[in-house]
Amino acid sequence: MGRSPGNKQKTSIKYDLPVLIGLILIGIMLAVRYWIWHPQGRIDRSTDSNIETVQAIADIDSLASSLAVSLKNHSLNFEERSGSTPMWFIYGVPGKSVTGLHLTIKAIIDSLDADVLDAEINPVTGNVTLAVGWSVDKYLVLRLVPSAAVVQSRGAISLLIDDFGRGYNSLVQEFAALGIPITISVIPSMAKASTVAENMRQLGCEVMLHLPMEPFDTRYRNEAMLLKTGASSIEIKQLLDRALTNVPGAVGINNHMGSKVTSHRETMSRVLEDIKQRGLFFVDSRTIASSVAFKLAREMNIPCAERQVFIDPEDDRNIIRRQMQNLAKKAAQHGMALGIGHCRRNTIAVLKEEIPRLKKAGYQFLFVSQVVR
Repeated sequence: MGRSPGNKQKTSIKYDLPVLIGLILIGIMLAVRYWIWHPQGRIDRSTDSNIETVQAIADIDSLASSLAVSLKNHSLNFEERSGSTPMWFIYGVPGKSVTGLHLTIKAIIDSLDADVLDAEINPVTGNVTLAVGWSVDKYLVLRLVPSAAVVQSRGAISLLIDDFGRGYNSLVQEFAALGIPITISVIPSMAKASTVAENMRQLGCEVMLHLPMEPFDTRYRNEAMLLKTGASSIEIKQLLDRALTNVPGAVGINNHMGSKVTSHRETMSRVLEDIKQRGLFFVDSRTIASSVAFKLAREMNIPCAERQVFIDPEDDRNIIRRQMQNLAKKAAQHGMALGIGHCRRNTIAVLKEEIPRLKKAGYQFLFVSQVVR
């Protein structure tokens, strides 16, 4: 049950008072000069979304005002909410610590008679996540990201990296250390699927289920956990129950293979109905041009997206580099582009080279959940 600000019990994080005052003053000056509150693109999500879009805010006073309004609204509407918690992303200048902004925001929250219920830093990405509310009721999550927000963005790029789950090793962890919002997709039948999903979420990655679906190529008819064309609603539910158990924390689903299923309207209708009931989003990997999956998901009002570019159709660095350039071109043309790649050494090597270049050129990187519509 929601609590009013006046009835809260303080549970805020304790700081040494002289240090706190000094850091707050420094943080405010730095924040006014260097930081902006940056919206995460145009997001059209269903009411149970955990991502919220806000207007661009360029100064601390406006930030304080926006927080005050949001906290008041979420407090008043707490009992009508479906259980999800809105998340705002705050981006900063490269190389700058988030400590100053963290303390500045905490001072603002304290002035609103609210609490920072929890604060957590990701040791790999440097992200700081703050849970904000009153007493034990969490109304808002703020994620502070120590990377540059692009004020004049040339376009948004979302990277979905497939085929995780075979093992949890240094190659896998390198994707989490790219320093951008990255979404990975885990094959549920792989030996280390659960381990990869759990650990990569803790490292700040977004996790999806990479669900095997029947292709036209009959060589893959015996693929483990394969969703087949013509499967009944009960069969689909049972398969998804097993698959999602193996990929804990998955927020969406995309197809692994699946040319036959995604071209079959009746089967995809049943699959998407199950996905909708679970409150997940869907990404059409578009392994075949005749796929009806994305169009059907839109018709069914399911948050969805479709792949624009395969960034590594061949395991060749020159080809991957050209595909990343193609992805950037599409993002500039259309405002956003979704690229799908795979957990491979050549792919991570090229991403390490191309991501800094694209960020410098004015491109913004987003989680897949932030671009579905």
